[in-house]
Amino acid sequence: YFLSLIQKFHLCLQFIPNCSSPHLLTPQIEELEDDLRDLMKENEKLTEENKELTDETQVKDEKIKELENRLEAKEQLIAELEKVASKMADDIAERDKVLQSMNDEVERLEKEVERLEKELEKLMKDLEDKDKDLDQLEKDLEDKEKE
Repeated sequence: YFLSLIQKFHLCLQFIPNCSSPHLLTPQIEELEDDLRDLMKENEKLTEENKELTDETQVKDEKIKELENRLEAKEQLIAELEKVASKMADDIAERDKVLQSMNDEVERLEKEVERLEKELEKLMKDLEDKDKDLDQLEKDLEDKEKE
């Protein structure tokens, strides 16, 4: 629209030198000049609005960049936490294997202790029997010596 008015204005100016009655063109020229001034004011206003919008966009872009950076940092933190959690799970699984192995060894040792206790009881009983036999033999020997 602005370009169209300027072209019309220039077209009118071309006819002025050849025009036999320039007073007829004066109202049109004034109208075009008014339109041109209005358009220039509107252009200034739009330029200022555009500058404000550009500033707002820059601020929003900076906020978006900041949020993206924060998101990236959080994603990296999550990745690190996932690695740590995975390592912990592996460590727990390894610990569980060791504990199971230790429990198995404890059970084996408990059975061995039971077996040894039974063997010890048997040996103690055998020893008591031998002591009784020895006591009996000593008594028999004393009795024989008395005879």
